[in-house]
Amino acid sequence: MDLIQQPLVQGLAAGLVFSLVVFLYGWSTARGLRKQLSSIKKEHADEKSRHGDGLAEIVAALTKAKDGLERENKELKAKNSNLEATTAKLLEKPSNDQIRTLFLYETAIKSMNIGAPGFVGAWDKSMIEAQEEMNRVHCRPTG
Repeated sequence: MDLIQQPLVQGLAAGLVFSLVVFLYGWSTARGLRKQLSSIKKEHADEKSRHGDGLAEIVAALTKAKDGLERENKELKAKNSNLEATTAKLLEKPSNDQIRTLFLYETAIKSMNIGAPGFVGAWDKSMIEAQEEMNRVHCRPTG
Protein backbone atom coordinates (compact mmCIF):
# COMPACT_ATOMS: atom_id res chain seq x y z
CA MET A 1 0.00 0.00 0.00
CA ASP A 2 2.85 2.16 0.52
CA LEU A 3 3.64 1.95 -3.19
CA ILE A 4 0.31 3.46 -4.26
CA GLN A 5 0.94 6.55 -2.26
CA GLN A 6 4.23 7.31 -3.98
CA PRO A 7 3.90 10.40 -6.25
CA LEU A 8 5.80 8.69 -9.05
CA VAL A 9 3.41 5.75 -9.14
CA GLN A 10 0.41 8.06 -8.94
CA GLY A 11 1.77 10.11 -11.89
CA LEU A 12 2.39 6.94 -13.94
CA ALA A 13 -1.08 5.64 -13.12
CA ALA A 14 -2.70 8.95 -14.11
CA GLY A 15 -0.69 8.97 -17.37
CA LEU A 16 -1.69 5.36 -18.05
CA VAL A 17 -5.38 6.13 -17.47
CA PHE A 18 -5.16 9.24 -19.69
CA SER A 19 -3.38 7.25 -22.45
CA LEU A 20 -6.01 4.51 -22.20
CA VAL A 21 -8.84 7.09 -22.57
CA VAL A 22 -7.15 8.69 -25.63
CA PHE A 23 -6.53 5.25 -27.18
CA LEU A 24 -10.15 4.15 -26.69
CA TYR A 25 -11.45 7.45 -28.08
CA GLY A 26 -9.20 7.16 -31.17
CA TRP A 27 -10.11 3.51 -31.66
CA SER A 28 -13.87 4.24 -31.52
CA THR A 29 -13.49 7.20 -33.88
CA ALA A 30 -11.48 5.09 -36.37
CA ARG A 31 -14.08 2.33 -36.15
CA GLY A 32 -16.87 4.81 -36.92
CA LEU A 33 -14.92 6.27 -39.83
CA ARG A 34 -14.28 2.78 -41.25
CA LYS A 35 -18.01 2.02 -41.12
CA GLN A 36 -18.81 5.36 -42.76
CA LEU A 37 -16.20 4.72 -45.48
CA SER A 38 -17.57 1.26 -46.24
CA SER A 39 -21.13 2.63 -46.51
CA ILE A 40 -19.94 5.43 -48.84
CA LYS A 41 -18.08 2.89 -50.99
CA LYS A 42 -21.21 0.76 -51.16
CA GLU A 43 -23.36 3.77 -52.15
CA HIS A 44 -20.81 4.75 -54.77
CA ALA A 45 -20.77 1.24 -56.23
CA ASP A 46 -24.59 1.20 -56.34
CA GLU A 47 -24.69 4.63 -57.96
CA LYS A 48 -22.03 3.64 -60.48
CA SER A 49 -23.84 0.45 -61.44
CA ARG A 50 -27.12 2.32 -61.74
CA HIS A 51 -25.77 5.25 -63.81
CA GLY A 52 -22.81 3.72 -65.58
CA ASP A 53 -24.73 3.10 -68.81
CA GLY A 54 -26.37 6.51 -68.59
CA LEU A 55 -23.01 8.21 -68.91
CA ALA A 56 -22.22 6.22 -72.03
CA GLU A 57 -25.57 7.27 -73.51
CA ILE A 58 -24.86 10.91 -72.70
CA VAL A 59 -21.44 10.71 -74.34
CA ALA A 60 -22.95 9.05 -77.43
CA ALA A 61 -25.66 11.72 -77.67
CA LEU A 62 -23.11 14.51 -77.33
CA THR A 63 -20.93 12.92 -80.02
CA LYS A 64 -23.91 12.63 -82.35
CA ALA A 65 -24.86 16.27 -81.73
CA LYS A 66 -21.27 17.37 -82.36
CA ASP A 67 -21.20 15.48 -85.67
CA GLY A 68 -24.49 17.11 -86.69
CA LEU A 69 -23.14 20.56 -85.86
CA GLU A 70 -19.96 19.90 -87.82
CA ARG A 71 -22.02 18.80 -90.83
CA GLU A 72 -24.21 21.89 -90.57
CA ASN A 73 -21.11 24.07 -90.24
CA LYS A 74 -19.68 22.55 -93.42
CA GLU A 75 -22.95 23.18 -95.30
CA LEU A 76 -23.10 26.77 -94.08
CA LYS A 77 -19.50 27.34 -95.15
CA ALA A 78 -20.35 26.04 -98.64
CA LYS A 79 -23.41 28.33 -98.81
CA ASN A 80 -21.28 31.24 -97.63
CA SER A 81 -18.74 30.52 -100.34
CA ASN A 82 -21.50 30.42 -102.98
CA LEU A 83 -22.94 33.70 -101.69
CA GLU A 84 -19.53 35.33 -101.80
CA ALA A 85 -19.07 34.21 -105.41
CA THR A 86 -22.55 35.47 -106.31
CA THR A 87 -21.89 38.80 -104.61
CA ALA A 88 -18.59 39.17 -106.45
CA LYS A 89 -20.32 38.40 -109.74
CA LEU A 90 -23.06 40.94 -109.04
CA LEU A 91 -20.50 43.61 -108.19
CA GLU A 92 -18.71 43.16 -111.52
CA LYS A 93 -19.01 45.95 -114.02
CA PRO A 94 -21.19 44.91 -117.00
CA SER A 95 -19.42 44.37 -120.32
CA ASN A 96 -20.07 46.46 -123.39
CA ASP A 97 -21.97 43.59 -125.03
CA GLN A 98 -24.28 43.37 -122.04
CA ILE A 99 -24.89 47.13 -122.06
CA ARG A 100 -25.56 47.04 -125.82
CA THR A 101 -28.05 44.17 -125.45
CA LEU A 102 -29.87 45.95 -122.62
CA PHE A 103 -30.01 49.12 -124.70
CA LEU A 104 -31.47 47.14 -127.62
CA TYR A 105 -34.14 45.66 -125.37
CA GLU A 106 -35.02 49.00 -123.85
CA THR A 107 -35.28 50.70 -127.25
CA ALA A 108 -37.38 47.85 -128.64
CA ILE A 109 -39.75 47.94 -125.64
CA LYS A 110 -40.23 51.71 -125.94
CA SER A 111 -40.89 51.41 -129.66
CA MET A 112 -43.33 48.53 -129.16
CA ASN A 113 -45.26 50.35 -126.45
CA ILE A 114 -45.62 53.43 -128.63
CA GLY A 115 -46.38 51.67 -131.93
CA ALA A 116 -48.58 48.69 -131.09
CA PRO A 117 -48.98 47.67 -127.45
CA GLY A 118 -50.06 44.10 -126.84
CA PHE A 119 -48.94 42.43 -130.09
CA VAL A 120 -46.12 39.87 -130.31
CA GLY A 121 -45.29 40.72 -133.89
CA ALA A 122 -44.62 44.26 -132.88
CA TRP A 123 -41.84 43.01 -130.61
CA ASP A 124 -39.93 41.41 -133.47
CA LYS A 125 -40.35 44.53 -135.60
CA SER A 126 -39.13 46.74 -132.74
CA MET A 127 -36.07 44.53 -132.14
CA ILE A 128 -35.11 44.78 -135.82
CA GLU A 129 -35.50 48.57 -135.72
CA ALA A 130 -33.38 48.82 -132.58
CA GLN A 131 -30.62 46.69 -134.13
CA GLU A 132 -30.62 48.87 -137.24
CA GLU A 133 -30.35 51.98 -135.06
CA MET A 134 -27.41 50.49 -133.16
CA ASN A 135 -25.69 49.61 -136.43
CA ARG A 136 -26.11 53.22 -137.56
CA VAL A 137 -24.24 54.51 -134.49
CA HIS A 138 -21.28 52.24 -135.40
CA CYS A 139 -21.79 49.50 -132.87
CA ARG A 140 -21.16 45.92 -133.89
CA PRO A 141 -24.27 43.70 -134.17
CA THR A 142 -24.97 41.03 -131.54
CA GLY A 143 -25.48 37.38 -132.17
